[in-house]
Amino acid sequence: MNDWAKDRCADPEPLLTLADEYRSSLFDPIGRKWWGDGTPLSKTSLIVDEYVEGGHGTMSVNETDFNRMIEEAKKGCLVRVHAMGDGTVRSILDVIEKVRTLDPNNISQCQQIAHCAFLRDEDIPRFRRLNVVADFFTSYILP
Repeated sequence: MNDWAKDRCADPEPLLTLADEYRSSLFDPIGRKWWGDGTPLSKTSLIVDEYVEGGHGTMSVNETDFNRMIEEAKKGCLVRVHAMGDGTVRSILDVIEKVRTLDPNNISQCQQIAHCAFLRDEDIPRFRRLNVVADFFTSYILP
């Protein structure tokens, strides 16, 4: 279930419980992908430094969503988030750090941040320490 459904479902739990019905040796629905921000090209990704034209962009997730990510992770779901801006990546790493603090024994379960177009040098070591997969997707900037 992608996070677009969070506003279309009064209660996402029924969708999450369907996972067991469809689970097989070839398909293992173990979480959902949250939409953390947009793209740098449209300046809808949160970045730490300003865009050339000004502004920092935005995230499409908030504290309520962060709390839901933490609750789902406590149930064994993976946290996967589309995050292209370094500000969004940092915020999601902060959420995953809270997950690890609440349950240090689940460090073996990797989480995922998809796209990672921009990263801050100081955040790179956090990926390894928190066992987070950085899924890079940069072909949108190629001619």
